[in-house]
Amino acid sequence: MNKPTDKFYRFLQLVWKMERNSEQALRSRLEQHLVSPAQFRILKHLWAKPELSQSELCTLLGIEQPTLSATLTRMVRDGLLTSTQDKKDRRKSRYSLTRKGLELEQPLSLAEKELEETALLGINPVEKGMLIKFIGRVITNLNEDLDDSALVLLDVVSDEPDLDEFQPTEPAPTHS
Repeated sequence: MNKPTDKFYRFLQLVWKMERNSEQALRSRLEQHLVSPAQFRILKHLWAKPELSQSELCTLLGIEQPTLSATLTRMVRDGLLTSTQDKKDRRKSRYSLTRKGLELEQPLSLAEKELEETALLGINPVEKGMLIKFIGRVITNLNEDLDDSALVLLDVVSDEPDLDEFQPTEPAPTHS
């Protein structure tokens, strides 16, 4: 039986497989440079803006601070980044690229371009634009759903009858 949910589940399977395969393909291209996909994403943001705080990186990457913190610590240890105290708020750290981190921009950008060409082989520019648009729409819909989930839960709770006000219309029968 081919139900709509079967098609949606197939869609989810394809997205999961695409994510897993692209992560593995990226990892294989980065490993010769001793950089993980998570580190690559951080480097890309720092190549675009040379100094960012941890909270700015969290927002840009869409991840939680504890997850990012461990990766940043490794990147500082490995000589890819430097960490300095924020001049305005001494509780915050600001991260910037070292020479080693800057020198990785060209080879890692080439690796990313190679991955893009491989992943999108046989997809013309119009189809690529449509693919990006459709995936973006799905992400937007799901983000809106996540944002609305608290409201939906409140609506469900408010629609429930108040049990304290409930009064039976007839007395319960008695058995003697």
